[in-house]
Amino acid sequence: RFSLSCARKGQGYQRFRVECHAQNTGAVDGDLVVLAFHAADGIGKVDHPVPLRALRNFTRVSLQAGEASNSVGFDFTSDDLALINAEGKATLYPGTHHISLRAGGSVQEMSTTFAIQVPETVVV
Repeated sequence: RFSLSCARKGQGYQRFRVECHAQNTGAVDGDLVVLAFHAADGIGKVDHPVPLRALRNFTRVSLQAGEASNSVGFDFTSDDLALINAEGKATLYPGTHHISLRAGGSVQEMSTTFAIQVPETVVV
């Protein structure tokens, strides 16, 4: 059994960090995979398909029974929030984007989601 807690460091959408702390609350040593997903579910209508979520990063943490991890961090830039438009160009759309951190492979899903506001369309 594991626990996972995450916090966003930094404001804005151009560059920010999410730091997580994992703990093995069980009696057996084990590994936890922390997955970082992007979802552009608040951008409005666009002229191309939008994935439900896209994996942007991940890391594996090995923890002994009862051990807490040091900080596990993910750095994000506006590139991580971009989608590929109908012309094949990476585009950052205005609206609400979400970054979700999840513990992969756990029986009970542990996740934390952060909303990121993007003010204008940018072709990356």
